[in-house]
Amino acid sequence: MVICQLILSSCSFAASKVISPDENPFQFTIINEAYSDDAIHAVISLKSEKRWSTEDVAVSYTGVRDGEIISQNIESVANLINKKTIVESSSDSLYVPITITGEKLTDYQITFLWGHSAREKLKPVPKPILKDIQITEGQNYEIIAKLVNEGTGILENSVIGVSFLWIPEGKTVDLDSLVYENEEEVPLEGMAIEPGGEKIIKFTLPKPTNIREGGKLKPNIRLIK
Repeated sequence: MVICQLILSSCSFAASKVISPDENPFQFTIINEAYSDDAIHAVISLKSEKRWSTEDVAVSYTGVRDGEIISQNIESVANLINKKTIVESSSDSLYVPITITGEKLTDYQITFLWGHSAREKLKPVPKPILKDIQITEGQNYEIIAKLVNEGTGILENSVIGVSFLWIPEGKTVDLDSLVYENEEEVPLEGMAIEPGGEKIIKFTLPKPTNIREGGKLKPNIRLIK
C-alpha cells in the first residue's frame, strides 16, 4: 500500500506540484489556498484513472508552526465534500475543500490513503470520558459520575476502577504517582453508549475499617478502559 504524501508550505507555491498517476492511483493538485491567523483553507483537485468511492479514500491533514505539529485530523473524502458517491470517469476532477486549524501556521501536510489503510484509519472509535464526579459521605461513600462517549464509535465493555487514594499528611494528590488502595475493577456489562451519548453511573464504596495514621484515604473512581 502506497501512501501519497505531499508536504506543502503556506509561504510558497509548492502546492502547485502534481503527483503522477505512475506513483499511485490518484493525481491531485492544490488549486487554491488561503491562510489567516487561525486556519489554512485549501482546495484539492483529485482524480484517478480508476473507479473509486469517496467513502474509501481518506485525507489526513496536519497543521505545523515552525516545525511543531499544532493540529491533526483525518476524514473521508465523503465527509469533506458532504457526499457519498462513486467517481466513474478519469476525466472528472473532484474538488475537495480542507480547513486546517491552528494559530499562525507556517506549513501543512496532506496525506491521502485508500483501500484497507483508509478503512482502518476511518474505523469508528469510541472515546470514553468520566465527567461530573460527585462523592457524598455518609455511612458509606456514594459516588455518581457521567460516562460520556466523545468518540465516533459505540462505547461498550468499559471498565471502571473503584478505590481509595492514599494521600500522605500535608500532601496533595500527585497524578504521576498515585497509589490505588485495593482497587476493584467494575465491568459495565450490557451498557452501550452511542457517539455523543452519556449515562449516569453510581457506586457505593464502604468506608475502610483499618484507619492508618500519617495521611488519609480519599475515595476515587477512574476509567480503566
